[in-house]
Amino acid sequence: MPSSKKRNCGPTELVIMRDRVKCALTAFMGACVAVAGALALFAPLAPGQDELSIRLWMGVAGLPLGLGVLAWSVDRLVRRPELLAIDERGIRDRSNWMSPGEIAWDEVSAAYILEMGANSYLCLELADVEGFSARLNGRQRKLLEANLTTGFAPVRIQLASVPGGYTCEDALAVVCRLHPGLVRGKKKVKTRAQGRGVAAA
Repeated sequence: MPSSKKRNCGPTELVIMRDRVKCALTAFMGACVAVAGALALFAPLAPGQDELSIRLWMGVAGLPLGLGVLAWSVDRLVRRPELLAIDERGIRDRSNWMSPGEIAWDEVSAAYILEMGANSYLCLELADVEGFSARLNGRQRKLLEANLTTGFAPVRIQLASVPGGYTCEDALAVVCRLHPGLVRGKKKVKTRAQGRGVAAA
């Protein structure tokens, strides 16, 4: 049974939370590495120990690494606890490190499902692609540009990347309840094995 749960998933929202246990364990590991690094950096060493190696590799490298992992994990737990959310506030996609983050409803001009071979995506067309792109970081911007270059919507969300067994149909149903005018149904892209082509369902 998946540890991530759907929170208050009713007619107008779908919220999938991070696994808090995994985040807490990652934070604990970061804290342990930071403590070990601090001890290596500042604690007295026994005679014969290679002070340069211990201070440099375990202390100088371990302390900031551990603190970084700890801060990153706490940030995910406190400030960004949702993997994917679709509700009255908009769409928040943090399902992977390339995900675009927060998308307000007034930024979305259309939503539909794209089926491409065995994969399916919730696709979002944007009212102002350049304005939206300007606030993304470098890797997110590159993904958006790659989507546009290959003829896809600027934002594609794959529900298979989040736990819980949710589908793009689940997500589009919530969009339809909140903003039915944005929904454009479903499109299919044939793979090379099937022959090229795009069809609207």
